Amino acid sequence: MNRPLPFHENMPIPIRHAEARGGRGAEDFEGGPAGPLRSPRLCVGKNSASGFTLVEMLVVVAIIALLAAILIPSLGGAQKTARKRKAELECNAIKTAVEQFHGDFHYMPWKVKNDKERVGADSWAEDAADQKDVMDILRGENKLGKAYLEVSSRDTKGDEGVFYDPWGNPYRIGIDRNLDQQVDYKGKTYKARVLVISLGPDGEESDGNGKDDDIRTFDLEK
Repeated sequence: MNRPLPFHENMPIPIRHAEARGGRGAEDFEGGPAGPLRSPRLCVGKNSASGFTLVEMLVVVAIIALLAAILIPSLGGAQKTARKRKAELECNAIKTAVEQFHGDFHYMPWKVKNDKERVGADSWAEDAADQKDVMDILRGENKLGKAYLEVSSRDTKGDEGVFYDPWGNPYRIGIDRNLDQQVDYKGKTYKARVLVISLGPDGEESDGNGKDDDIRTFDLEK
């Protein structure tokens, strides 16, 4: 009588038995028929490789183009608004500086040859040279050595003393040199010690008719 052989878990499994049990051959076992079972292999087909298809890429490009069409005009509008606001603040800063100077000296900041000429006809600093003379006085070239206005180098465009608006044009300053608290502009009289104007984005002076993008410290209607 044939007795069954004792079975141990480390006992090698014959190839024919392995094939009968799992249908796998000797190549699926490390070390051939006598080796332990290897971990099952995960086979990935060629069609499962990750990546973008042409359609997906076109969709992404279309979305980016749509976002750009929406955002770029908004950014441009925000930049225009920021420049306008900056010009308004700088116009008022010049006006305040001139008024503070007058409060200390009781005359207006205008370059003259002697003290007898301190009071005279109202004057406009309409070009870079005249404006520079006013800016020099306001920035500390006065008897007190006091600075009434700070101008960054970015706003002077390399021309020290000339104050340019955000569009690259010198601010225009009308000064009440005769001290009657009035300044004339384009045939109208405005109650003020100083008038300040930025020519705006187009760089051209406007009379208030039609397109008017000038920025002023006063209202043309008054």
